[in-house]
Amino acid sequence: MNSYLGVIPEELLRDDSLSANAKLLFAQITTTLEEDGSCTQSNIELAKSMSASDRAIRKWLEELKKNGYCEVQVEGKKRKILIQNKAEQIFQGGTNVPGKVERMFRVALLYKYNINNINTNTNKKNNKNNKVVVKKSKPKEFEKIVLDAYDHIVDLFPKNFHPKDAKKKEQWLSVIDKMNRDDKVDPRTLYILVKLIRNDSFWRDQFLSLLKLKRRNKDGITYGQYFINRFRKELTDFYNDKKH
Repeated sequence: MNSYLGVIPEELLRDDSLSANAKLLFAQITTTLEEDGSCTQSNIELAKSMSASDRAIRKWLEELKKNGYCEVQVEGKKRKILIQNKAEQIFQGGTNVPGKVERMFRVALLYKYNINNINTNTNKKNNKNNKVVVKKSKPKEFEKIVLDAYDHIVDLFPKNFHPKDAKKKEQWLSVIDKMNRDDKVDPRTLYILVKLIRNDSFWRDQFLSLLKLKRRNKDGITYGQYFINRFRKELTDFYNDKKH
């Protein structure tokens, strides 16, 4: 008999809008994650694992999608189930995960989320001469306007979701820099945009990392561009207000 280690975030576990089987499906998905953090199993394969019907899997998966617990990407005939939003919450302090499960899940998400400091012996070689040398890259330099905006923007997020180390901080700074250079959204405007998103009743619980701005939604549009269009009126009103 095979044993599996699945993960159910506390927020999902206590979500009354989800059926119990939808929660179990999420856990089942976490047991099948590949190196890029995605599940490529078909509904038939998931149904077999859960002793359920294909129709039931479709129903539970739709519950998870509707409530923002996963995304589905289709490339040709291949289907991927992504759970990056909840994965970020787990490893940014949003959920207490047993050590053994955490190590397994971190390994699965290592490639996609660049999670460091994994305390696991699974990749150690018995050959003592087989050593891996990791070169430390030079920290990226950012303009003063980007550095000055960082603390103000970070403070808009709950403390347990703030960057925990230098690498994560650099990733957040890169988003501010890219929004400024590529999207022509200066740090002050970005601060207002993030504040609008964080004050939105729907997006507040879905937008817990600045990194989301450079990810793409199901329509292939970056969330940064999506939010700019979504809150364009509010941004315009802000700059038209003489008090500002």
